[in-house]
Amino acid sequence: MSVDAVPRWLAGRRPPPTFEALLGAAGGIVLLGAAAAFAESVPDDDARVAGLALSLLVLVAGLVLSVLSLGRATTAAGVVLAAGTVAPLAFLLTNDPDRIDERSDFLVAALVAVVFWLLLFALGPNRGHGLFLGLALFMLWSGAVSQTDASPFFFNIDAVSGDGDIEIIPAEPMPDFQPPDFDVSEFDPAPVPDFRAPGEPGVEPPPVRSGPRPMPTFRFRPPPPPPPQEPSTTITTASENAAGRLQLVSSSQELEFEEEPRPPVAGAVVSVLFGIAYLLFAALLDASRLWRPASVTFLVALLALVTGTVMLGPRYGATAAGVVAIALAVLVVGAGVVASRRAVAWVGAAGLAVGAITVVASVLDDSPTAAAVVLLVVGAGLVTLGLLATTPDYPEPDPY
Repeated sequence: MSVDAVPRWLAGRRPPPTFEALLGAAGGIVLLGAAAAFAESVPDDDARVAGLALSLLVLVAGLVLSVLSLGRATTAAGVVLAAGTVAPLAFLLTNDPDRIDERSDFLVAALVAVVFWLLLFALGPNRGHGLFLGLALFMLWSGAVSQTDASPFFFNIDAVSGDGDIEIIPAEPMPDFQPPDFDVSEFDPAPVPDFRAPGEPGVEPPPVRSGPRPMPTFRFRPPPPPPPQEPSTTITTASENAAGRLQLVSSSQELEFEEEPRPPVAGAVVSVLFGIAYLLFAALLDASRLWRPASVTFLVALLALVTGTVMLGPRYGATAAGVVAIALAVLVVGAGVVASRRAVAWVGAAGLAVGAITVVASVLDDSPTAAAVVLLVVGAGLVTLGLLATTPDYPEPDPY
């Protein structure tokens, strides 16, 4: 594809960084923080309406600063304000913050945000800016990952919906002790007999009682209640509920620890697939000399590949994660060399080294000496392979 066949804002090279633009971007981020702090002070009853109004106000302010173009500082601040307010705006447009019950709620908000960012990238006053495209690619990937598990890597649906990750079920309380129900008036204690005869010195005749007999004082002392039994805690695994939550159950059983199930692998697979697709798309853009969108696409691709590889470790172990890292690193090195991308190529080389070290260290964990010898051989082999390899010259490398 010829460079003249596409708009200049899409085919041009990325502008070099300047102090004005960097300070303006930092100021825009601080202004976004101020808007978020103000949104926290709004009562919960008016949170959605106030959030929508505030998000629209920040978006308009960012677009106005971009249109005025008073300098690189205001332009950068306008880009940050417009890009940073898209996510909360899309979330509040599609969802009620108090009624988020399904993972699809986040997916809908993510897709709306992707559409907004792409519109700003293609039609906005700062069209062609890599921040808009990068955020769109990132949100598309994270939205797909969020559908693979109830508690995804980037977004915890349960926390937003109000369902806690820990459920405590108390033991059944012991019934309160109730004294027996009876009438104390039924008890008529017998009088103590007096064995002295009437008329003896010092002995008075018994008084003659008239009227009802007075009731004796009666005190009932209930038996002490049994000593309380402290309930023990049983920790159940996440496999016993659909949301994958840790459940604490109080019971009278002994403390038991069941084997923790292996983490799901779907999120890792989705991340790796998105990373490979983004990497190939970035290489295609570079081959078409669309360097500006290609740069940010490479960045998101590397982030997705690294995240997917790390997520494989808890499920399959360090050895499998290291093998996958080596395979993906070779792909990244090739894309970086062909596109003359220095940063991409160096990240791939670092991934190749980390993957090799991880595999050797995990396999020879019990023998540090053997691991050191194998690493010496692998390192020397990579250096020798580098002496034998040749890199063809590619025309017009991108300096950035």
